Amino acid sequence: MATRLGIELSAAACRLIEIDGRLRPGALDRPPRVRSFAVLPPSGSDTEAMLASLKGREAAVVVWGPASEHRQVVVTGASYESMRREAIGVLGVVGVRTSGALVDIAPVPGATSGRRPVVVALAASDEMIEAVKPLRAAGIKIRSLATPAMALASMAFMRRGVAAPNLAEAYIAVEEMATCIALMKDGALAIARELPWGYVDDGALRPLEDIATRLASEIRQYLDAVGVPEAGQVCICGGVPDLRTMSAMLTERMDVEVEPLDTLFGIDESRLPEPSDDFRDRVAELRPAWAAAADWPPHLNLLRGRHRARSKRFLAAAAIVAGVAAGVGAAWVTAHSGSAVTKPAPRRAMAQAPNNARGAPRSAVPPQPVAPVPFVGPQPVTSSTPAAPKPAPLLTSRSLVTRASAVTGVVRPPQPALTPTFLAALQFGTESTPSRVRPGSIPTSSLTPFPAPRQAVVPPPPVIARPTPPPPVIARREPQTPKAPDLVEAPQTLTAPQAAKPNPSPRPAPRNMKVEPVLPFDASLETILYSPDRKLAIIDSRIVGVGDLVKGARIVEITPTAVMLRDGGGRLRRLTLGAVGK
Repeated sequence: MATRLGIELSAAACRLIEIDGRLRPGALDRPPRVRSFAVLPPSGSDTEAMLASLKGREAAVVVWGPASEHRQVVVTGASYESMRREAIGVLGVVGVRTSGALVDIAPVPGATSGRRPVVVALAASDEMIEAVKPLRAAGIKIRSLATPAMALASMAFMRRGVAAPNLAEAYIAVEEMATCIALMKDGALAIARELPWGYVDDGALRPLEDIATRLASEIRQYLDAVGVPEAGQVCICGGVPDLRTMSAMLTERMDVEVEPLDTLFGIDESRLPEPSDDFRDRVAELRPAWAAAADWPPHLNLLRGRHRARSKRFLAAAAIVAGVAAGVGAAWVTAHSGSAVTKPAPRRAMAQAPNNARGAPRSAVPPQPVAPVPFVGPQPVTSSTPAAPKPAPLLTSRSLVTRASAVTGVVRPPQPALTPTFLAALQFGTESTPSRVRPGSIPTSSLTPFPAPRQAVVPPPPVIARPTPPPPVIARREPQTPKAPDLVEAPQTLTAPQAAKPNPSPRPAPRNMKVEPVLPFDASLETILYSPDRKLAIIDSRIVGVGDLVKGARIVEITPTAVMLRDGGGRLRRLTLGAVGK
């Protein structure tokens, strides 16, 4: 089971709690175990030694003090980045300072489409970073960052099984120097505020009556702000001495039930950390740190935007690496496939498929010299005149049939080899005809027909002295030399091809031609992955390419710096890097 670490940082103390697992809403019968806890000064050698012992651990951190804002706004239901961007814009319109702030949003349960409310949590970035410097110096990995109001919202989220449904609830945390009130409505954080006073005033404890009166006044203002007549329940935690007595006083002033969170709710009572009595006394004080550790991953996290941006950069880098690897692999395959030499098939394999060889066109099988295959069977009758030695037969579609007969043992007549004249005719796209065969050149007794011939096969003459005509001159014209009378002269009409002329410069568009206007597009272009064979873009956290639809518009072109789209009305729109809707 994973171990979770929660840390609470305030001006008065540094509180740590370590639990096994997390508390799931509705699974109250299996609460997590608290392994250890500590309440230390905000700084000092003891605190530094404790933090150093947690080097490399991931922690959920709650920070008191930085300027923060928590409220609900209504945005258009879309991606997380789009809703977060719109929520920041809404807060800026109403006067909330959003520049240099850490912002996170969480949808309100119930709304699924169209205009929907979201919870917005905002805190000053520089103050938050300054507060967590000791943790980062100790090597602690900060996985989530929250304000006290966000920790109270996590506590309310985990108490769904025992809280009153459909009623407004107020959660309060009272520190030595500060107090936080969070009002929950319909299962979501409606409004919250951190007050600059606590249960210590000028080094002395503030009277409990004064604390109860101040809290009752603040809660009524919160209820009026969200339009709720009264709260269904109030829960309070913190290090206030005699918390139960102060809760009873608040109950009298508000006429509503106030529950002190000093019980072992959500904690395995059978295995408490030592010293167990000290832990029971401090459990209400440790509740914010416990809520941050138990609500993992939290529904509100001020570092969510940075985590998502880091993940997108990683995915973009991975996509680029994959594209480069694919390109290198394709180049390697192309280079090696081009340099590979195709080996001729074995003779037995060629002999077993004579039909395929006969069915192929003659020009598809280039003539290649092969070793002569001995003829099996009765020798054909030849003339008594000794014949001149024959050259090695050529491997053609006709000779394949004869070779197959020799290998399989079926008697086939030997086919005469192709002559240079026949090969020259094939080279220039013609075929030899029976009219070119001289009568009497081949004895008729040597011809044995096939078992079922379709038509008579007239072989070409055995020897013709005319060689293959030389190839025509293309690149340049050399001085002509005397040619033999029996050579075939190349046609004189062939000339060297003209060099390709460069394309003329494009003519300027006529002045009266209308240029199509380019309109902006409302989307977030985060990254462009551009290469000769891969053109992709990440728009609204989605990897798209040419032809994909984005908010009803189709991508028509992706360049290194922009994405061109065409909407449903046929209008051309452009989306550039580093801008929205441009």
